[in-house]
Amino acid sequence: MRQDIILKPWQIELTTNSTNDSFEESTFFTGNGRMGIRGYLPFWQEKRTFETGLFVAGIFGEIKPGITDFVNLPTPVWGNIECDGHPITLSSPVASTLDMKTGVRSQSFF
Repeated sequence: MRQDIILKPWQIELTTNSTNDSFEESTFFTGNGRMGIRGYLPFWQEKRTFETGLFVAGIFGEIKPGITDFVNLPTPVWGNIECDGHPITLSSPVASTLDMKTGVRSQSFF
């Protein structure tokens, strides 16, 4: 069990230096039963289009014969940070919060 995830009433919090944590992305997944999106950063050092995107209930694709999974639709959330036209590398810790009462996920950078 991970010790870095803080559980509070109606809230999940995590501060990390990683921008590539698939467990965190699953933990901060938000959806409404019809569609959902993984809790990834809207920008990342390496493009991982197969792990990001919108998932819609009832739309499946075959991975291997007899094995299906959700189809990963194009992502509606994307950001790009540049300085003087050059991409930057994120190096600060990222604090993520998911408020399950309101369904709002927020991220802050130090």
